[in-house]
Amino acid sequence: RQAAAPAAEMTALPGVTVTATQDCGPVSAVPITCTYTASDPRLTGTLTHEWIADIGGPSNVDVTFTWAPATLEGPDGSWTGHYYAVWGDTAQVFSVLSGVGGYEGWQYAAYSIDPEADGDADVLGVIYEGELPPFGPLPTAIGD
Repeated sequence: RQAAAPAAEMTALPGVTVTATQDCGPVSAVPITCTYTASDPRLTGTLTHEWIADIGGPSNVDVTFTWAPATLEGPDGSWTGHYYAVWGDTAQVFSVLSGVGGYEGWQYAAYSIDPEADGDADVLGVIYEGELPPFGPLPTAIGD
């Protein structure tokens, strides 16, 4: 495993696999605040996010789709982007965050399954230097 470069020494490195745990306060809080502890210290800090909308799934499936702007405050910078989730008996969450400040030019993409749908999860992701792939605009409310 390649050691994480301090913010001041960042150079083009291959992607590094990151494991993390997310321990959140009540998922009914606005915004939701989580402690995010990662194998890469740049991604350890306080995560906040606020779900924008719940869009129901097909009538024969008890599932909703949501997304949330998210910010992760790291020790030398922060990460901003979005969480995308499919909620049912479990929550499957995909996050895409871009570095700000000391982490400018870095991206973090991660995935988790939250079996209790309570916000606490084990996360697997990758941190890499470069650009995010293009995404279309997200609606800001149901029906947009």
